[in-house]
Amino acid sequence: MTVRNGTNGAYLAQYHIIDDLDTSATVDRSDVGCDSAGNVCVAWNGKPTTATDLGTNNTQAFGQDQVMARVLHFDGTTITPVTHTFFPFLNSDSDTNNIVGYQTTNPNVDMTTR
Repeated sequence: MTVRNGTNGAYLAQYHIIDDLDTSATVDRSDVGCDSAGNVCVAWNGKPTTATDLGTNNTQAFGQDQVMARVLHFDGTTITPVTHTFFPFLNSDSDTNNIVGYQTTNPNVDMTTR
């Protein structure tokens, strides 16, 4: 994520959002939402390599892409992570040969200060 000045386009800061995931994890379609307090939520569609990347059961395998998200804070000069990467919800992966029939993709994020 790169932050630029909206008036003159000057570079302000950047942060590698998925720095807490395995480098071989896939990332696709993303969206960003922000509020007036400098909080930013980035969500993306992708597949983590193992569940340990996200602090869940390390025997879980991911048959489908998942929607993942991370919340950060921008104070005007520095971007600081507020959360680790997390699943806002989980696509059914319990049996990759018999997917339950729902899949979430292409996240869309909106934020308020509440």
